[in-house]
Amino acid sequence: MAATLGAQTPGFDVASVKVSAAGRRGSRIEAPPGSLIMNNVTLLEVVAWAYHVFEYQVTAPGWMGEQRYDISAKAGSPVEEIELRKMLQGLLAERFQFEMHRQTKEMQAYVMTIAKGGHKMQEASNAGAMDVKPKGMGATVLRADLDELAAMASKPLQAPVVNETGLKGKWDFTVDATPYLTPEVMANAKSPTDLIGLGITAMREQLGIKVESKRVAVQMIVVDRAERIPVEN
Repeated sequence: MAATLGAQTPGFDVASVKVSAAGRRGSRIEAPPGSLIMNNVTLLEVVAWAYHVFEYQVTAPGWMGEQRYDISAKAGSPVEEIELRKMLQGLLAERFQFEMHRQTKEMQAYVMTIAKGGHKMQEASNAGAMDVKPKGMGATVLRADLDELAAMASKPLQAPVVNETGLKGKWDFTVDATPYLTPEVMANAKSPTDLIGLGITAMREQLGIKVESKRVAVQMIVVDRAERIPVEN
């Protein structure tokens, strides 16, 4: 059954939704308390952020991953990110006539669990948004939750990554696959996918996070309706 959430969730006091100018590249999402800024985002990105899922969990028309928008919204008072996500769900229903339903789909994915001996990450030393600084074939990351780590890992692994560690809170860590990039590995690698194992090894040995491929049931967001041109501001 299709569902909209606009009538069930709080709304923004002020919100602007516009089609982005043609030719722009890259997207940006910022969510300071009580505000939401999305620049040059696809509707697929918007839906994924609103429902706190990965883009691969959204089944949608192709144009939703192509057409880009600028969204600026402000609540009446500072609210946490979880409330901003609910407000964005309402904004989607109001401006894009968005309707969806959920279903479960079995798919091949990577699953993160805690390795034997426990994890090696440090609890975040201060509050704030996640910060990522590239380092070699990896990064130094501050204030990430494990769902965010799964999202980062899904790009180099080129597949969905599901967090089943059970760890809560925010974490600081550095992961870098460079030490495992030996001349022998380079000589035998025929494509970037041949180097996927390096990232898996780095996560296990440096973070204490085990990553293995298996078929899992994943909750999906199925788009039933979405208008390409949003309702005017």
